[in-house]
Amino acid sequence: MFSFITSVTIKAQDDREWHTIQIEKLGISASFYQQPTATTKLDGEEKNYRFENIVEEGEHPNKSYLISIWETTNPSDSGYAEKKEMQLITQKLYGSNLELMDKNIFSKGGVPITQYTLKNINGEYILFFIGYSKNKVYTSEIHCKKKQEFNYECLKFIQSFYIDNYIKEIQKISLDSLSCNILFPYPPEVYKIDNPEPEIIYAIEAYASTPQKEEEVTIWIGEEEETIKMYQYEDSVSYYKLSEALLSETIPETMSAETMNLLLQHFVHSMVSTSNGKLIKKEEIQRDNLQGIAITVQSGNTTETLLYHMFLKNRKIYILMAALQRGVRTNYPAVTRFMESFHIK
Repeated sequence: MFSFITSVTIKAQDDREWHTIQIEKLGISASFYQQPTATTKLDGEEKNYRFENIVEEGEHPNKSYLISIWETTNPSDSGYAEKKEMQLITQKLYGSNLELMDKNIFSKGGVPITQYTLKNINGEYILFFIGYSKNKVYTSEIHCKKKQEFNYECLKFIQSFYIDNYIKEIQKISLDSLSCNILFPYPPEVYKIDNPEPEIIYAIEAYASTPQKEEEVTIWIGEEEETIKMYQYEDSVSYYKLSEALLSETIPETMSAETMNLLLQHFVHSMVSTSNGKLIKKEEIQRDNLQGIAITVQSGNTTETLLYHMFLKNRKIYILMAALQRGVRTNYPAVTRFMESFHIK
């Protein structure tokens, strides 16, 4: 849900250097497998910027990568982006002979993105992503080869695609600005962003990374002995994070236990989807007379296990998270102290 601070870097399986584009006026950056072809089309008051990489290599798992941005030259058309997004979704779902296999929602640079997993009549998967921000509509598309719904190259492209329309609005603030108290084991960086998503008035994220120490390791490459430097976390937890967000007035301040549970379930789904992971455990928890949910997720992006505690009160959602390294139990003392130190002011 709140992805404007941290990201995970994944290398493609062949570890080759990808081609990065960064266009400030469009608010995007992305890495393509090969140098993309860039085109701009003007149709009346509408502009379409298109970046496409068609892959000819037979062994590569994907046929093509595409990013398109639509905008209007008419500044008075404030509803353009919303209407255009609906038009493009309708065309993709109902005008292309594609079967909808799955749908997910996540965030890029604070912009809500909907992912559609589609399949054509040849059994090939198409991953289609769409969202809008500041009257621009952003789409991204990956055409996978038959029977390959997802692969490392897909993940690399998706993670590299970043929408930074909100970057200038992020404020660095103090931990005291939160409406809750919590004790981080290391000094956190704290940021706030207003209106990161349509249903969120503000979001605050506090993030503390565990220090790393340098170690020299001797390895053998063929018959040669080499000494390399490696960096290891000084603790068994990679980082700690707290997110606080105020939901819009479309969410009632007082809600039934059933409604609250449904809303928390939405955030559970969002956390699992964002980590590309697998839900291992879910249970109800309580803190200061607040009902919450704790989930354990095995990240699909790294070897870490992610522990989340989520609470909802008066339209504010609080999400605590600790990233545990491989083999570390969720009741690790430092994690328990972090989670139990949380109290609403």
